[in-house]
Amino acid sequence: MKTAIIFLLLSALGAAAFFTKPSQADFKQYIVNQTTGSDKGILKVGWDQLQADQYVNSCTFNNRIFWVDIQKDGKTVYTGAFAHWFNHAQVANDVSKVKDDVHTLEQHTK
Repeated sequence: MKTAIIFLLLSALGAAAFFTKPSQADFKQYIVNQTTGSDKGILKVGWDQLQADQYVNSCTFNNRIFWVDIQKDGKTVYTGAFAHWFNHAQVANDVSKVKDDVHTLEQHTK
């Protein structure tokens, strides 16, 4: 019985990942929102949208079964899963900060 419940839950998780996988249009909208965040002027917003379009067109989309990888110049820069985009540079920066904090705590406890 436990095995059947686990299989059912894994199947539900896989279905959720598959059906909420972001699309290329979602990525374009995400990049436009990131670049035009607090811009108010029509010219500035238009220019940022043009730059976002150029950036999106220069990226390679690798469509996986449960997620999407976005590559630029052969390096994965974004991953999309569960209707969310993960910036690899920001994740690496956050992990680095946590490591630094742990290192600092270890130095203070010695």
